[in-house]
Amino acid sequence: LTDMRALLGDNPQMDKLWADVSSRLQPVLRLDGGHDDYVSSEITLAGPFTVETWVNLDPGISNLDGILGHAGSADLNFYAERFRFYAGDKFGDVVVATNKTAPGQWTHVAVSRDGRGEFRIYINGELDSVGTKLATETFENLDIGRTIPTAGGTAGALAEFRVWSRARTAAEILAHFDRSFAGEAPPPGLVLAMR
Repeated sequence: LTDMRALLGDNPQMDKLWADVSSRLQPVLRLDGGHDDYVSSEITLAGPFTVETWVNLDPGISNLDGILGHAGSADLNFYAERFRFYAGDKFGDVVVATNKTAPGQWTHVAVSRDGRGEFRIYINGELDSVGTKLATETFENLDIGRTIPTAGGTAGALAEFRVWSRARTAAEILAHFDRSFAGEAPPPGLVLAMR
């Protein structure tokens, strides 16, 4: 469409098509798989929380692909194509998804931790896995799209990245996983939203 618009110049039909299509497009964060491909965001996860985003990962999904992490802290990645919360050397994996993430397909992933330190993973709004270990540690300096391994980084796209200061319920995640809060007043507990 960009090429057609440039070629046609001032054309009312093209302007109408451009406005219609562009109003439906959503911005995404595209990461190319380099070790330094991430958003320096220094997020802290303390107490109850929920982290969620849409991902569309390139083929070859591994623990190099992730949504949030930092060396010496936590790593929310896709080891063996399964979304997991790796809570550092002290705890290891605190929750691992049952279902694999398919490459080239938009998938919503969410992880929550309640006040007791129990973790839950949701895939496309549905509960997928409950953690096997409790962990109430604070995880600091986490960057969007960053993973711990140094051999590469996330290769794919992220959209609607959100961090909540509470453990959202299964009903809340299911009701809102496929909608945007852009242009609205932030719901209670939403501390970061990146479209």
